[in-house]
Amino acid sequence: MDINEAVWTAAHVNDLPDSAFAYISPGGSKDGAGKTVPRSLRHLPYKDASGKVDAAHVRNALARLPQMNISAEAKASAKSKLIAAARSVGVEVSEEIRQTEEVELQERVDAKPDRVEGDTIYGVALLKGQSANGRTYPTETMQRAIPMFEGRPVYANHSGPGRDVRDLIGVLRNARFERDAVRADLDVLESQGAWLLEAAEKAPEAVGLSIDGRGVVNKNKGVVEQITRINSVDVVAHPATVAGLFEEQRNTAKEAEMEQELKEAKAKVAELTEQVEKVTAERDEITAKVRELEEAKTRAEHRAAIALLISEAGLPEGAVTETFRETLEGIAVEKAKKLIEERVRMVKAIKAKAPVSKEADIFNDKNDAVTEEKMVEAIKG
Repeated sequence: MDINEAVWTAAHVNDLPDSAFAYISPGGSKDGAGKTVPRSLRHLPYKDASGKVDAAHVRNALARLPQMNISAEAKASAKSKLIAAARSVGVEVSEEIRQTEEVELQERVDAKPDRVEGDTIYGVALLKGQSANGRTYPTETMQRAIPMFEGRPVYANHSGPGRDVRDLIGVLRNARFERDAVRADLDVLESQGAWLLEAAEKAPEAVGLSIDGRGVVNKNKGVVEQITRINSVDVVAHPATVAGLFEEQRNTAKEAEMEQELKEAKAKVAELTEQVEKVTAERDEITAKVRELEEAKTRAEHRAAIALLISEAGLPEGAVTETFRETLEGIAVEKAKKLIEERVRMVKAIKAKAPVSKEADIFNDKNDAVTEEKMVEAIKG
């Protein structure tokens, strides 16, 4: 769908009431008309001046929301408003939008560099397709984030806002996408370089790099669809990766063992699946047989109930034709009871009108040729 249709001019947007916007940044004031100033604090217009949701602009707002540089709480609140508004005007909200949210990102990566010359570590890997936290970073996501790494500071350990300058290790330069990873060159401060190089040389498994930022993540798939901010890239202890800062260590024996375990697990799953299918087939067969028996029991009970009604009504055998019995057995007991009562009245009418000899001929217990037609003829006399 084209999110640019029905474009509103800046003047039109500025004239809208505050209620027309999904999010308003704090720090403003109200003018005489009760609208926030400066107008630049108002974001994501989706209603017109009358308060009616505009389909084109609610789609536009949903598309722009992930790029908004606002808090996760504010973004969640705005998304909730926009999804409700979209549904109210029949705008389809994709599963991707419903399942995405902006979260804090602290991802640890294998940072094996190309080389070290002077105070610069070249080709440090910053972000790869699969993080140690189990998130997936598509190539497109990583490529779009490259400008955010350029010039970013590198600190010692993760921390909150207002980082201590004494924790500053260096700055990233020449950020690029290379060999399936976002890489950069780390210019290390001379005062910090000694301990960092020593730690990497003597305990390469104990240190690594980790990014600190925010991104939009699909909760179901664990896929990072967009990195919205990079605060810093930090040197951390015990990185959750298979390698340290300068060495990529592969344990092929462990990988082979894990591969064998995976193979055995798949075989077990296939075996269990086959067993489940077999049990399911047996269950369905038993269910069908039980249903068949229950239906047979119900029919037998119904026939017994009809036979009892006929017996209690005192109808002679000749008055219960094959057609009449089949009719009774095919309807509910209450309806059958009414038909039997009607048949009793018919028999009484025949007996009242017909001579004794004719009556005997019609209701003779040994006469198996009685039909509904004969019954009708007898009544007509």
